[in-house]
Amino acid sequence: MSEIWLIIWRFQPLHVGHLLLIETSLKETPATLVLIGSINKCDKDNPYSYELRREMILWEINDSKLSLWWLSDTPNDKEWVKQLISYIPKQVSVCKLYCGDKKLDSAVQSLLALKDTLDFQIEIIEIPRSIVSVSATDVRKWIQEKNHSKLNKYLKKNTLKILKEAS
Repeated sequence: MSEIWLIIWRFQPLHVGHLLLIETSLKETPATLVLIGSINKCDKDNPYSYELRREMILWEINDSKLSLWWLSDTPNDKEWVKQLISYIPKQVSVCKLYCGDKKLDSAVQSLLALKDTLDFQIEIIEIPRSIVSVSATDVRKWIQEKNHSKLNKYLKKNTLKILKEAS
């Protein structure tokens, strides 16, 4: 394996934009690594546990090319990148990192700052919000408001069921 696609998001919760990206990567690459971030946080922006978010992804996507792991927040970027690269197989020469906005994405900035220390090339690919215009912040608001028409548009049935059972 010389190439891997890397997706790092919090998935708070998993929505159709996340799914589109993961499904696209699974079609175009031999391996997709999804890292579920901020596993050690629980606040209004991070209301769902790692286990619940992992369950959402696995209920929606069943593909042997998909690897799912956790990624905790760390005190500094160097430790965070060290944790991240521990999941990337040694035979990988190119890692394609997908993000929404590379200027604002802390994962992108951390990797770019340390790219000279990596054993692989990093390629940053920006996914325009115009492809699927949704944010997890909006989805969390719609969950609070019980706005089922919006939720049915941006969350898959299995994810909705998991969230309902968790509340």
